[in-house]
Amino acid sequence: GGGTWLSAFTFLTGISGRALGDMAFYAPVLLERKVHDSIPGLLKKLGYRTVVIFPVERNFVNEENFDRSLGFDEFYDPNDLGWHSKNLWKTPDRELLQEVIKRVRSRNQSHDPRPLFIWTYTMINDGPHGMPGCTHCGFQDYWMRFQDTPGDMDAFLTEMDRIEGSRPYSVVHFGDHLPAFLEEEQNGPAVGVERNDSRYLTYYSIPRTAKGRV
Repeated sequence: GGGTWLSAFTFLTGISGRALGDMAFYAPVLLERKVHDSIPGLLKKLGYRTVVIFPVERNFVNEENFDRSLGFDEFYDPNDLGWHSKNLWKTPDRELLQEVIKRVRSRNQSHDPRPLFIWTYTMINDGPHGMPGCTHCGFQDYWMRFQDTPGDMDAFLTEMDRIEGSRPYSVVHFGDHLPAFLEEEQNGPAVGVERNDSRYLTYYSIPRTAKGRV
């Protein structure tokens, strides 16, 4: 866990950010072209088209260069998506998931025979959290932002079911880290805690697998 990009690094590479100690947050900078086994790299070898949809600028923590070195073929950031005047930190889930839909639909229309792996991030529930004039309103802000998330995911899955038809596909989503206001209320970040400490567990969900719905 840690920053979003550190959790993504751990998931895609299988390397714990803890292994880098105090330099963990710089993993995408330090390890560009140095990781030779990763999920996108393996899938690319198997013939997949590999795509990243990144919700902030491509040069943030060297993200594009690092992702391409892992094996991603395509990288899209807000400039590519036409989001020049958006508040990127408040992008609704449905807008990012719609970009996934667009690329799946385009693949189908072009009759590209390659299987497709798309990696994206959601932003609306990311920090910082709080409300003007309220000192301890982090949770209220987080809860208000979260209200649309389940419906956005349900709508995404419904549309994927429709456009994919009988073609098998999988969807995995997970919580990358807890909100910062929880760490602050617990007197600091998760430094030195045990991996099974329930205060720092996040969720994962696999609502679709290649074998059907879950």
